[in-house]
Amino acid sequence: MAGGDFSLARSLLTGMLREAPRDPSIHYDLGIATASLGDMPEAERLLNEAIVCAEQAMLTNPTSGAATLLAKCLVAVGRQAGAAEMFTRHTA
Repeated sequence: MAGGDFSLARSLLTGMLREAPRDPSIHYDLGIATASLGDMPEAERLLNEAIVCAEQAMLTNPTSGAATLLAKCLVAVGRQAGAAEMFTRHTA
């Protein structure tokens, strides 16, 4: 997405999501691309799904980096307090 072609990014990420439907980073990136294209309801849905997937990933592999991704997702959907708690809990 560095090049700014969010339509292409959304298309590619949608295909990737079909292959890895529980990958929180794909949901997150797709949510950001979708938000950049102005579809905020769908972007929020995708980011909330990223939260669910990241929480599940943390349960199965606590060192997977999912906590950082979860904090980013929480910020993206306006839940800064939850993000701060996540950061504090996983960096202490």
